Amino acid sequence: MSNIKDLDNVVLFETTSVAFADMLTDEMIADMNVAWVLIDGSHHYTDVIADVHMSMRLIGDRSGGIVFDDLNLAGVAQAHAEFLEVYRDRITRSQDIYDHHPGHIIAYYIN
Repeated sequence: MSNIKDLDNVVLFETTSVAFADMLTDEMIADMNVAWVLIDGSHHYTDVIADVHMSMRLIGDRSGGIVFDDLNLAGVAQAHAEFLEVYRDRITRSQDIYDHHPGHIIAYYIN
C-alpha cells in the first residue's frame, strides 16, 4: 500500500471479485482501461470462473491477456479448461511462464 498511496491512477477495491463484478458499470470498465489480468486468488472453481468472465469483461474488445496461476489445483484447472473452451476464438497464443513447474503459470494473449 505504501508503494501506491500517492498514485492517482491506482484505486483499491477491498471486496470479493464476485461483488466487484456485480458493481462494475460500463463507464467504470472504460475508465479502468484494463489490458492484463492475473487470476490468483481463491482456488475454488466458482470463484475462479467468476474471475475468468470478469477478466474478459474488463479486457472487452481490446487486445490484452490473462495469466492463470496455480493451474495444478483442481478448481483452477477446471475453470481454466472452461476458459479455453469458451474463449478459444479470442486466444492468439499462450506462454508457460514458470520454468520450475511447467504448466503451473500460463499467460494467454487475447485479441
